[in-house]
Amino acid sequence: PQLVDVFTADATYQERLQFVQELQRIAPQLAQFDWSSTTFALAPTENDLQIDWENDLMMLPCNFDGDNFVRYVKEIHSGAVEKEREKLAQFESSRRAKLEAQKAAAANLTDAMGDPSTDAVTDPDHDPMAGLDGRHAPPRPAADAWRSEYLMSSDKGGEELSVE
Repeated sequence: PQLVDVFTADATYQERLQFVQELQRIAPQLAQFDWSSTTFALAPTENDLQIDWENDLMMLPCNFDGDNFVRYVKEIHSGAVEKEREKLAQFESSRRAKLEAQKAAAANLTDAMGDPSTDAVTDPDHDPMAGLDGRHAPPRPAADAWRSEYLMSSDKGGEELSVE
């Protein structure tokens, strides 16, 4: 803990000692939780129990039952863990629902506009394999103009290179 304050209350040495010994006894059971910012203080009266989680203040009476306190803290922790799991599950389910909605919208858009990948298979003008065998070359105006100019210039003759 950040602080164990046994001097805030008007208590006898025996009450302070009893309080500290009980905290010491339950310390191993509470060690799994983060108490770095928590102050444990001795409550002013024997029946006064004040736990302020927001301000990290535990005011316990000198005769508090350590086992009940440990049980209470574990219940609070398990409740918080369960709430966190529920939040995470809700987040994951909403994320999945959004993803499925996006996929459905994309599928609807694809169906409405036509999927280019399926059109290419059924449409011979857009067949990517056409022209690879040399018989069904698709028309390409810019490439054809360049090719015809190249072929005309190569007819003029040139120096043959020998391959050694």
